[in-house]
Amino acid sequence: MEYCKFIRNQDDLYQYGGSSSTSITILTGFLMEDYRYGSKFFKKWALELNDPSPEHGKTRAGNCTYLEYKNDTIFIDHEFIQNKKNPQLAKISREQFIKILDEWEQKIVNADPKPKEIIVKQDGDKFFIETSD
Repeated sequence: MEYCKFIRNQDDLYQYGGSSSTSITILTGFLMEDYRYGSKFFKKWALELNDPSPEHGKTRAGNCTYLEYKNDTIFIDHEFIQNKKNPQLAKISREQFIKILDEWEQKIVNADPKPKEIIVKQDGDKFFIETSD
């Protein structure tokens, strides 16, 4: 099982708390950095990907990440984590991507109070979020 953890500090900001792999860190980085500023945009993009002519195409980019859709899989590259000699990408199915966006909205964005700890986990091809107060 892969994981990436963030812990809320005394200033109510989340700090990196460790991970088991670069790829899960890239996915979590996307959620923490780019998704919070374009949540509706990224979800709309993912929902229309299977349309014959998606309005926004098969790629998207944020401030730190680049997303590309191929064969029902979304590949996420992170500008600051990438290794040019040995590139690593987060890979997630379109279905799981939409699910993790919904879960992030529910458990993080709309949570009141905000969780003290966020752990994004990957078990095989399934992704989920655990939080604690």
